[in-house]
Amino acid sequence: DDDDDDDGGEDVDDATVGLGVPISHQITFDHTSKPVSALHVDPAGARFAAGSYDYQLRFYDFGGIDARLNFFRAVEPCAGHPVRSVAFSNNGEQILVITGSNLAKVYDREGTEICATTRGDMYIMDLVKTHGHVATINVGLWHPVNRDQFITASIDSTVRVWQTADSRKSIAVAKCRGKLGRKAGVTSLYVHKDGKLMVAGCADGSLHVISHVGKVMRVTQTLQTAHAEGTAVTAVKLDRAAATLVSRGVDGFVKWWDMSKPLKQPVAAVGDCPCDFELTDCIFSPDEKYVVTGTCASKKSGESGLVVLFDNQTHTKVQQFAVSEASVYRIVWHARINQIFVGSADGKIRVFFDPNRSFRGALMCASRPARKPDPLDMRFGDEALAAFAPHALRQFRQDESTRFQSAKKRKDKARKDPLQSKRPELPFDNDQHTGVGKQGRLAGFASSYNQYLAIKTSYNPMKDEDAREAILRHAEAAEKTPFFVAPAYKNTQPQPIYDVEGLEEADDEVVKKRKFDPKKRPV
Repeated sequence: DDDDDDDGGEDVDDATVGLGVPISHQITFDHTSKPVSALHVDPAGARFAAGSYDYQLRFYDFGGIDARLNFFRAVEPCAGHPVRSVAFSNNGEQILVITGSNLAKVYDREGTEICATTRGDMYIMDLVKTHGHVATINVGLWHPVNRDQFITASIDSTVRVWQTADSRKSIAVAKCRGKLGRKAGVTSLYVHKDGKLMVAGCADGSLHVISHVGKVMRVTQTLQTAHAEGTAVTAVKLDRAAATLVSRGVDGFVKWWDMSKPLKQPVAAVGDCPCDFELTDCIFSPDEKYVVTGTCASKKSGESGLVVLFDNQTHTKVQQFAVSEASVYRIVWHARINQIFVGSADGKIRVFFDPNRSFRGALMCASRPARKPDPLDMRFGDEALAAFAPHALRQFRQDESTRFQSAKKRKDKARKDPLQSKRPELPFDNDQHTGVGKQGRLAGFASSYNQYLAIKTSYNPMKDEDAREAILRHAEAAEKTPFFVAPAYKNTQPQPIYDVEGLEEADDEVVKKRKFDPKKRPV
């Protein structure tokens, strides 16, 4: 984590100071190595939550963070699905979490799950008749008036209103249609402060104005050509008076619309804002003087991720500042503490502030020293330090690799395994072919004990050879060229002397052994 550097903060020019943008100092949270896809701060500015493509939702508390800038809790709302949107309730006690699944979940500010929505029936053609979403949910917002209600928008083209007390069924549904009446997946949503007016941006580049009165929701205006055809609308925002609408698209344009007239042509459009993320933010400043958005980085052109500010009256670019070499995705400008939170594709969250204009928030933890480690510090119940038994985890089990194989492949693989096929032990490989074997295993030249007995009981010509004659066969050569005994006594005893006393001359001739004839049976 990068600690705050009060003396080494980036100096800004007089024009930036005059704008009142709090970017003179910054601190960086090493959130994760994956892109930050969701970011929101509670109304009091004391905590913020961030989600990313590593499927984790992490909670940060400025009151308990030191210079190490670590999160105090992390949860995984839905396994295998990235967090796409996070929103604190109006009182800051609950958090609405949207993942890549078709379920929305509500947590308290401590990270405990409270409720979850239900899945819809994908086989029902009319999505108004089903109770929930049937595809990925992209956006989730709290109702600005009713604290126990929240709104979700999905790629299945529906916008639904839910109640936390009974999340088994949505209480209101609106459908967004594209050209030829086809479904238009909703990628962005904004709810006005009275809760009666909503604006939805879709994946086909269209805008839909939705009216919500009681339990009735219906689309009142539709503009199919708001942005380039086939490009998603990443963000839509209304000002407090609901007179101006700002939309941001993947086509690289930021457009202003007049809500007092039917949506036909934009009041202004500014290009040259590259975007590669379908949920890139575009927001108003707290005083609504500026429109703030982020741009994507490009390795080919060498461009870095920027935060760009446009004047809301003249619709011109007034300021930009580089954040990192990665693309900028999420931006939150908190009005109460006057600090800008930026989440980028490199997995870092940067908090920009000005000590003269900002309050609390990052100022509380930037200069707070880290706690010194104590020798008695121990960690219990940490999964990172836990020791698992072999094959206890599913991904390391032996049968996990063969779970999706066909029966023939599993049978062939088991046939090659000597344990599963119960193959008998192979005979002991004995190159010298001496002995029956070792360690209870037969030698390699005998495949069975019967064969071994047959080999041992068969006729062997070496048995009938006289050992004395075999030795005397080499007597003449040994006498001419002595090698072993005679050279040792050549100098001390050149003439050999033998002790012949007690020897008995053998009068009888040596009786040779009778050769074995297998045809004759022994008497």
